[in-house]
Amino acid sequence: MTALVTTSRRSLLKNSAASAAALGLSGRFASAAAESVRIGVVYDLSGPFAGGGSAACAIGAQIAIDLVNERGGVAGKYKVVPVNVDCQSKVDVAINEVERLIDQEKLDIVTGVYASAQAVPLAAKVEAQKKILWITTAIATAVFKDKNLQYVFRAQIHSDQYGQAFATFIAENAKAKLGTEPKDTKVAIIHEDGPYGVGVADASERFGKERGLQILMSEGYSASTPDLSSLVTKLKRAGADVMVDIETAGRSLAALQADLLGGYALGVQTVVCRSGTPGAAGDYPDPYWIGEVDSVRLIAALAGLNEGADWRGVPAPGRTRFVVGACVHTAAADKSHELARCREKAEAGAHFLVTDVIYDLDVTVRLLSELRGHGVELPVLAVFAPFSDPKAVMRLIHEVPGAALASRPEAVRAGSDPVSAMLESVGRLRGLIGGVLIHPPAEPDEQMTSLVTELAGLRWAS
Repeated sequence: MTALVTTSRRSLLKNSAASAAALGLSGRFASAAAESVRIGVVYDLSGPFAGGGSAACAIGAQIAIDLVNERGGVAGKYKVVPVNVDCQSKVDVAINEVERLIDQEKLDIVTGVYASAQAVPLAAKVEAQKKILWITTAIATAVFKDKNLQYVFRAQIHSDQYGQAFATFIAENAKAKLGTEPKDTKVAIIHEDGPYGVGVADASERFGKERGLQILMSEGYSASTPDLSSLVTKLKRAGADVMVDIETAGRSLAALQADLLGGYALGVQTVVCRSGTPGAAGDYPDPYWIGEVDSVRLIAALAGLNEGADWRGVPAPGRTRFVVGACVHTAAADKSHELARCREKAEAGAHFLVTDVIYDLDVTVRLLSELRGHGVELPVLAVFAPFSDPKAVMRLIHEVPGAALASRPEAVRAGSDPVSAMLESVGRLRGLIGGVLIHPPAEPDEQMTSLVTELAGLRWAS
């Protein structure tokens, strides 16, 4: 039997601080003179793993350290002093940096490690030197399996549990969602070939077979592979009902191209490209950010594939027919910059634009009215999220990145009569947009049904 234990972030940090205090009381890890505990904090602050989540983990580690120090430090006395290093998303750099922390910086404790490919060799090296390694992120079962480690610790889920969760979910939902019994459900597993991908894939296959699923194939690929067309061909021939994709964190342009070509082979033709919300987090507004591939570069890569060339300009065997969308942020603080970005997206090859969630109609009208003057003549899809509860409207405005700010009276009006408010908004945008995209509530009511019916009846002369 498995017990589910829920722990809040604050209680977790409190307990972690208590554990650190227990270590500090021995005197081994703290300097009484300096009244501080120096620990190595090891994450990927550059390279593909940074944007995939490692930079966010580094921010979390600093937040935890700040909280402990604000409460007096370890054992109420010793302040924690982090020695931060960047592993650059490379195994050899991670090994060299941890060795430097232990040999030159004379540290006894190292924490962090995002990638399982780094965690496997680091665990062995730190264990051999009888130093403490506390892994916060890397989940591969191979880090600990059959090794009896005494100085290496990890408190989170491991890759075997990912595979078990997959098999359980498919077995319990196959009949309702796929219309097949578990024993008749065909599964294909594809995974990147590092410790993380291999660990999840092996567990998925093992637990899948225990659940009676038909495992048709399990095949790995290198995270740096620019072309997965042969793998896609195998998937199509296998005729699987379910495809498990265990991908590496962080995607280079070459890897994204492989994903897109694979999706195209399976029938995906419309792609909307967005750079994403900047990785700001509260009191830490300047996290490390990979930024290797933004929306403009991805749009250009898609346009190139449509013209018969890959992202490097090398001729491809054929041409794709992607329909490429891009985002326009109507609530952007710097309107001139946003208009310039829209022009860049259009010049890169975008076919249409999609707005952010619109609540401030005046701001939206002003920005969309200036698009043509900046050389952007693409059709625009306006995005709305009508809710009947004014509180839900305000929560969306303040908590969802990209939502345009609106005053409370506007939110109350939109919440009290979403149908009329939406139709009025669409009417004001006539001539500026080519269509509407609605994000309905989780449980649409009669008002939402009425709204969709009204919108479907709109016909504008071109």
